[in-house]
Amino acid sequence: MRTCAACGVPLPLDSTSRRRFCSEVCRSAAWRRRRAAAHELEPAAAIAQVMPAPVTFADPDEQVAAALLEAWRIVGALSRLGREARPTLAWRCEKVAGALRAALVEHFGEL
Repeated sequence: MRTCAACGVPLPLDSTSRRRFCSEVCRSAAWRRRRAAAHELEPAAAIAQVMPAPVTFADPDEQVAAALLEAWRIVGALSRLGREARPTLAWRCEKVAGALRAALVEHFGEL
């Protein structure tokens, strides 16, 4: 017996029907869940919503300083997420934070 793809309620036996949902409510709910899941998998769009547009400066040295401050903020955010995110993402956040921190210290430690 076929069941609703959203709620699991048995669907009526109808040999010609290709119904997957028991009602419009379930169909809409499934669509909203798929849509929400798709948005979670678009990291570039999510980052663009959270991160402000970069500020440009006339002096290249000021641009380097602003980029370094942003990089350190990213290290902090990734370190925090390494403690708070689900395990499949946490270890990745920790690895990237550690590698970025090491690169910043190695190449810009004196600044």
